[in-house]
Amino acid sequence: MKRLLILVAILAAATVLPAQMTGISGTVVDDSTGNPIPHATVRTMCGMAQTDSVGFYLIPNLRPGGYTVSAMARGYEPAVYPETVRVVQGQVTENINFRLTAMGGGGEPGGISGTVLDDATSEPVRGAWVYVHRMSVRTDSLGQYLLRLHPGRYIVGATAEGYEPEMYPDTVLVESGVVTPNIDFRLTPRGGGQNGGIAGIVTDAGNHMMIRGALVTATNGSVSREVTQGCRGYRFCDLPAGKYWVSATANGYDPGNYPDSVEVVAGRVTDHIDFALTRSGGGQNGGIAGMVTNAATNEPLFGAHVMARGRMMGRANTDSAGLYEIANLPAGHYVVVASARGFQPGAPETVAVVAGQITEDVDFALQPMPAPGTGAITGVVTDSATGLGIFGARLFAWGPSGQGFALTDSEGNYLVRHLRAGSYIVRACARGYRPGVWPESVAVAEGETTFDIDFVLVPAQRPMGGIAGFVYDGTEQLELAGVEVTAVGPSGTLQTRTDTRGEYRFDDIEPGDYRVQASANGFDPGPAVIVTAEPYAYTSFTTPVMYPLTGIEENRPTDPGPGASLLVVTNPVRGHGIINWQLSSPGMVSVRVVDNSGRVVRTIHQGTLSAGRHVATWDGTDDGGRRVASGIYFYHLAAPCGRSVQKVVLTTR
Repeated sequence: MKRLLILVAILAAATVLPAQMTGISGTVVDDSTGNPIPHATVRTMCGMAQTDSVGFYLIPNLRPGGYTVSAMARGYEPAVYPETVRVVQGQVTENINFRLTAMGGGGEPGGISGTVLDDATSEPVRGAWVYVHRMSVRTDSLGQYLLRLHPGRYIVGATAEGYEPEMYPDTVLVESGVVTPNIDFRLTPRGGGQNGGIAGIVTDAGNHMMIRGALVTATNGSVSREVTQGCRGYRFCDLPAGKYWVSATANGYDPGNYPDSVEVVAGRVTDHIDFALTRSGGGQNGGIAGMVTNAATNEPLFGAHVMARGRMMGRANTDSAGLYEIANLPAGHYVVVASARGFQPGAPETVAVVAGQITEDVDFALQPMPAPGTGAITGVVTDSATGLGIFGARLFAWGPSGQGFALTDSEGNYLVRHLRAGSYIVRACARGYRPGVWPESVAVAEGETTFDIDFVLVPAQRPMGGIAGFVYDGTEQLELAGVEVTAVGPSGTLQTRTDTRGEYRFDDIEPGDYRVQASANGFDPGPAVIVTAEPYAYTSFTTPVMYPLTGIEENRPTDPGPGASLLVVTNPVRGHGIINWQLSSPGMVSVRVVDNSGRVVRTIHQGTLSAGRHVATWDGTDDGGRRVASGIYFYHLAAPCGRSVQKVVLTTR
């Protein structure tokens, strides 16, 4: 009873909103009784939360802009908030409340609570996953958890990075309105406790906020590991004992190196190895952010291309919430335009960028291309094991004529509306299931509904996670086949390639935070996408975006033949690298080093050169003389006789 009272106190404290947080909060209650609905899911296109025991929810860490917010709970009809919810930097938009109508029956939800400890040290395991089939929650800093469930018997398990998974020895009974306490776990470190770990946080040196997606590298003479920081910091597990050099990097920040070597001791995690990264350019650059929507439906537009032209050119694509951000722009005035397939380009806007600030709310509402009428796509999404409809599955139709979203109802039925005539790729995903893609293009005719686009989704069978999505050209907004996709996280560094539909998938991976990025010849790699893989669930629609290198062709490192105009010869470099090239005619030449985010790290040469062979050396530092972090970089050469780009892997230790 004492533990239960402590958990209730923690839940009550969660309703106190932290200062300086940006997000959305409110309550979800039963429309007929006014009672709170625990464990309801409230979501936007780029964030979600579940209600606590008093029906309260908070979706934190949202970018400023407008959001469509929906709520759903087992046994209730889903609901969408009737207005677009505006989020302002540094504020929580409160009282976004829902009253859900019951579909009948089910009993009042109960739950399971307990603690997860390290079996070797008896210390709490922070961020461990506790799960039943297709439902999971993470432990807090004290190793405690509370999993809200409907009445019934459950098989419960726990897993964490660097530990062997464990199943609770008995089934757990959940009664209506009751939390079953003391369902505790003691996880065994992998390797029998002979290895150790490193943990800490990476923050912004200016505002002290955690940088989600920062990439942290730990290396010594024989071991090199990378891990992605999530919302709870970063953590290396299963490192052999010894001394390590640790570094951190993030898009838009100067890299950081921990000043001393870090000692890893068997059976222990060396904590508080923290970094405070400085924004690139010392905060002298600024940025532009906003939202792109469909002017006819007010729905967010995914993948819209936004370009800013001024002292330099910047570009970005909107995410699934319709939000974009163009960073690292020198102060000045920029002309910003937005475009999307199937929509008329937006009117240009002139925007002032101020050093050290993001100019927000640069929004666009794009009009659909003229058409006499629209059509729709409908079908049902079912569970392959039971044949029953899947509630709350998400459908996405994407094609040259436009796009559309929908959620399934309690019977698994869906309807994607307001689609212009044309062909579409249709994708389906649901929590706890492997995602599906309709095997052929779906034709939509004006004024007609295309029926029977049905999906049978396969449940995830193991307490592992998954990541799935597609890669697309950010300018043309077309799927890209054969692209190499890399995911860095608890399972190490994983690689795969997109299929002919631009799809990729990582199956059976350790739960946790991953940094997903794509690379292909002729394209700049876009910014990394940060995702969380959960037990028995797939993080779907993770969509790395790439930009074509206009006028640049990648050359293989071979000897130039007669008439060859430009050649780059590179090699994996340890601390420094040599670049060789040949010009068929004299002229102005630039040689630059660009990082994974497209940011120019170092200008090697800028000026006139004669025809013939030339050589330059990069010593692994940026334009400020600071050594950059290990990773993938690109040599960019531009000359009147041609252009070229080559990838290089830099190892600084």
